[in-house]
Order: sequence, then C-alpha cells, then structure tokens
Amino acid sequence: MGSIPLPTAPTPLSPRVALLDARAIEDTHLLERAVEPPRLRHPEPLIAPGQAYGSVLREADGGWRMYYLHGRFKNDPLRPQDNLGYVTRLARSRDGLRWQTPNVGTVTLDGSTDNNGVMGRAYIDAAGQDLTGRTGPEGFCVLDAAQQELPHVRGRYTCLFLAGPSDRYGGLGLAHSEDGIHWHGYPENPLLPGWLDTAACFFFDPRIRRYVIYTRPSILAGPHGANRKIARSESEDLVNWSLPRTVLDTDARDAPVERLEQRETTVRGRDRQWYGITAFPWQELTVGLGWLYDVVSGHITLELLHSYDGIDWRREATREPWIADGQAHGLDGHMYIPMSTPPMTVGDEMWFFVSAANRTHHQPATDDRVPTRIHLFALPRDRWVSYGTRADREGMLLSMPFDWRGGRLFLNAAIEEGGAIEIAVCDMAGHPWTGCDLDKINPVAGPADGVDLPVGYWGELDKRVLSLPAPGPVRLRFTLRRARLYGWTLG
Repeated sequence: MGSIPLPTAPTPLSPRVALLDARAIEDTHLLERAVEPPRLRHPEPLIAPGQAYGSVLREADGGWRMYYLHGRFKNDPLRPQDNLGYVTRLARSRDGLRWQTPNVGTVTLDGSTDNNGVMGRAYIDAAGQDLTGRTGPEGFCVLDAAQQELPHVRGRYTCLFLAGPSDRYGGLGLAHSEDGIHWHGYPENPLLPGWLDTAACFFFDPRIRRYVIYTRPSILAGPHGANRKIARSESEDLVNWSLPRTVLDTDARDAPVERLEQRETTVRGRDRQWYGITAFPWQELTVGLGWLYDVVSGHITLELLHSYDGIDWRREATREPWIADGQAHGLDGHMYIPMSTPPMTVGDEMWFFVSAANRTHHQPATDDRVPTRIHLFALPRDRWVSYGTRADREGMLLSMPFDWRGGRLFLNAAIEEGGAIEIAVCDMAGHPWTGCDLDKINPVAGPADGVDLPVGYWGELDKRVLSLPAPGPVRLRFTLRRARLYGWTLG
C-alpha cells in the first residue's frame, strides 16, 4: 500500500495573512479558534439620531462623508406631513470622529430645505424622473469612482437604494452624481424589481470583474413574505443583473422549523432569520457581517461570516455574536445595523460604523422617544479571529506550504507576560530547517501586542531578514504559549 505523496506545489498566499482564512493553515494542535469582537472606539455616538442604512467614504483630500438614514414615520391621518418616510442625510468629517451635518438645500422637510437631507420622498431628478415615490430611499450604498476602479459608471458617485417610484414598478435602483448631493436616476430602474425590504449592499469585485449585490431573494419556495435570507446578484455593466440567488439561510442549529404566525403577518419559517448583510472583498475572501434577527425577542445582532467565493458562506463554529447588547463593553441596544460599505483602515485599525437602537423590531418606528444612533467600533488590522492557548498549555500551528525566498517576517499577535511564540521555518514535510541560522530565530516574547511584531535572530535584534538555504516552498511552524496569533506578514 503506497504512501500519500506530499503536495508538489505550494499554496498561493498573500504577503499578509489573516487567519480568518483557514486555507493558510495545514494543521493545528491544542489551539482554539476564537472570534475577536471589536471595541467601542469612541464613547459617545457620532450621529444621533441616525441609522446606518447608508455608507461611509474617504475622499482624496482626507475628508470623510457619511450617508445615513433618519426619517420619521407617523400614521396620523390628520397630519400626513409628519410622515417623512425614509430620508437619506449627509454628514461630513475631517477625522472620522467629529461630524457636521451641512445644510445642502435639496430636500424639503417640514416645509424647509434648511437641512442635510440629500434624498427623500418623491425625489425628482433633473430629467423629471421620480426616484423614490412615497417611500423615500431605503438603504443608500454609495461607490466613489475617484477612489476605486468602477467600470461603466455614469458619474463619480453611484448609489444603490430601494424605493417605490410613482411612475414605475418599485425595487432596487441606481442613481449617479458628480457631487454626491444632486442625484440622477438610471432610466432603466428598477434593476431588481420587488420590495426586498432591507438595505442592500453592492460593490465592484475586481477579482471577477463584476458588480455584486447582496439583498433578499425574490424567488421563493414559500410565501412571498418568507424572504429573510440572503441572495446574491451579479452584473458586468450595472444594468443587466442576474436573478438573485439565495446564498445564505439559517438552519436547525439556529432554530427549528416552525409556523410563526403569532408575531409575524406571514409565515417566515424559523424564528431566527437573516435580516441583511454587509459584505465586501477582503484579501482573498469575501467577509460578511450578517444581521441575525431573533423573531421572539425582536433583537438584531451581528455575526462574522466569510466566503471563499461570495456564494458558499462559512460561519464560525461557536456562532457567537460579533456585536450584541453589552458587546462591545459599554454598549447597549437591541438592534445593530452596520453601514453597507467596507470598514475603513485608519493606521493599524479597521473602523466600523454601526447603528444601535434601544427599541426592538416589535416596537413601532413611530416612537421618537427611542432614537437610533451611530457608533464607531474598531478592530486592529486583520484581527477577525485568533488561534490561541489556555493558561500555560502549548499549542502549535503549521502553515500550508508557500513560495518564499526569505526576508522580513512580522507577527500579528498578542502575547501575555511570561508567554511567547516560537517560529520555525520548515520544509514541505514540516521538518524544521537549520541552515542559515534558522535554528536561532528569536521567539517573540510577552508582554507584546501588535499587528507587526518583528521576528529576528538570537543576539542580533537588529537583524530582521531571515535567509533560506534555497528558494522554494516552505512552511511556518508556530509554537504558542499564553499567546494568540491572528496572522503574519512576509517581507
């Protein structure tokens, strides 16, 4: 009986490896994989009231702009003017921490244009097209062609939103703008017809040269309203879109299948459902922040997801919430919604803009006494998940083989007092190399916490370049004690 041959070709790896992508790992021993929750970056809300059905963008001059939702829903037939519906508003900042709400003068609210609204109900563009009808725009996902490659766009800014115009069927539509304030609808709207009832997100994925939308499905096995799950649609030209295909649903580990007729007007299926998702390309992955809705409590929490192709989604084994009531520390709320755009990298941190509401989904949005506010959360760069040890137990991680000619090596790690991470450069079989002083690599000792902890040699702390006996496939073996490893960077 023959032996299993070793792989003959190395696994392609990015120079910067985040261990959320388990394809970088051959094997682990006595290590535990754990989700890293973000921390509340700023103690006070950035915007209040406001909901993160929108986008945050960085601009070439260093400024920031935020599109967010703040409408008003009143059902008093004697005062129909009090029902503003969905209103998308604009805020600006120089540092992402302190925000101003400029008067842009484009939307009439309460009889005045002295406000920061950029799109509301019955928004008529310069060509006379009604973009939003009686609803206003639900969701406002904006792409900026000045910051990334965006083929086939018709202006600097392109936004995706859900609305029910008065002159055509409702659904997801696009608008474009040169200044991000005055918008012009696509005459082809709606691009995806139907009331999908969530804030959709979209992006251009350069890896497949297509635009991608994540929303709710319109083709269902059950009743029309049983659509709280996630679907994906693609387009090469922003106009012709594939039928949304369901790519994510809850399962029996979340909740049993039941007929939920007490709290819902239509039969939804399970009492835990995907309300929406914020998804974005991240290195070789598509990362998602799923909005998990609990029908019984009315709460919405966020869960970290990832996918290798944007279609088959993976959940962490523990399915623990990424953001929930009391997590992060000092946070309270019952419904959490992230912006539709990716996190912003600021220094060594990733910034996430998320709204928190103290009302549940069962409470009407007409209650102005329970405002929604937008908070800033932060996570050190690439620290989605870690592999770590408990107490003084040692654990090991062996990487997949990859091509490397030597150079600098940095660890994204947190090491406690008395802990350390030892590094060995190994051959394809996992055996440590000893030539070129590779047996003298200095362990990274605690206490230490950083996204780029340098690796060097014993007695030569200024020597950071690791030399290899010969170019070719290598593996890295990490031995951890009282430490957590999030990834590494190859120089």
